[in-house]
Amino acid sequence: MNPRFIFSSGLGKGSIRLMLSAWVLMVCIIVLIQVGVVDAQGSLSADRAVLKPLGEMLTPEGRLNLTTGFRGALDPSGWRMEHGLDGGPLFEPTNTKLGSPAGAWNALGTGLNNNVYAIAIEGPNVYVGGFFTNAGGNPNANRIARWDGSAWQALGSGLNNFVHAIAIEGPNIYVGGHFTNAGGNPNANFIARWDGTNWQALGSGLNADVSAIAVKGSNVYVGGIFSNAGGNPNADYIARWDGSAWQALGSGLNSSAWAVALEGPNVYVGGNFTNAGGNPKADYIARWDGSAWQALGSGLNNSVSAIAVEGPNIYVGGYLTDAGGISNADFIARWGPVYRIFLPLILKN
Repeated sequence: MNPRFIFSSGLGKGSIRLMLSAWVLMVCIIVLIQVGVVDAQGSLSADRAVLKPLGEMLTPEGRLNLTTGFRGALDPSGWRMEHGLDGGPLFEPTNTKLGSPAGAWNALGTGLNNNVYAIAIEGPNVYVGGFFTNAGGNPNANRIARWDGSAWQALGSGLNNFVHAIAIEGPNIYVGGHFTNAGGNPNANFIARWDGTNWQALGSGLNADVSAIAVKGSNVYVGGIFSNAGGNPNADYIARWDGSAWQALGSGLNSSAWAVALEGPNVYVGGNFTNAGGNPKADYIARWDGSAWQALGSGLNNSVSAIAVEGPNIYVGGYLTDAGGISNADFIARWGPVYRIFLPLILKN
């Protein structure tokens, strides 16, 4: 049986589709040369007599794994080739639905037994946190679990109450929420770190819930409804764990923080506050520059529940209907570059 690679671009008709198809086909020929299926003249290699199943050479994302050193022929039976979001070759089982690079909806085992509030991904591992107490039949998956690509795994004995936020930095999984015990560690108050084997406390923890976590190196920034972090009374609603102790960010905020995002030396925080470190213009959104709190224009007219940063653009979502005086910034807005004014996102059908 000769190897066959079926390509479906799904881009519609016209020259753009033909050009993209030709480009992807050229990439695939180069890939096949690298794994030894064809030679540089496009002929089948002499060592193709033994066919290796294509599935054994794919990453969990459906890409060809060229790091194994394998040379030989591949049998693509049961697989088809499409293009990924980056235009590169992506292989999917032939029994999945055509029409998008992501394929079809798939279950993760038998799922969980209650709500999920947070998801974080690292390589093939999907970490989820929430209100559940069982994942795929694993009774130790209390409020936190890891999907390894084929089965659900517990993280120790889990947590004693629900999870709001998950962040990953290297081998460390940081989790925040409403819990006061992680894997039997009684000092894991509302925040904890899974080191791959055991749950670790961050000092003595916090005195109330964590709603958001952002990590950069050894610095762990957390926001929530707490007013004390590790005994530091100035850590009002926002705090930083430096690897050994809790640090306040100035005098903190005057109400809860629901979202935290990092960009360079800047820490962007959104929530239900109207004052950050004494700055009365920091309405529902503020920036910590490493030494002081800065307002973003005149702020917003209602609370923020999500922040995302892309280069100089700060996107915020929440209950707002006005951003810096722009009245059509309904529920989402962008703090933009150059003039640094809030720009509405206009959504059209």
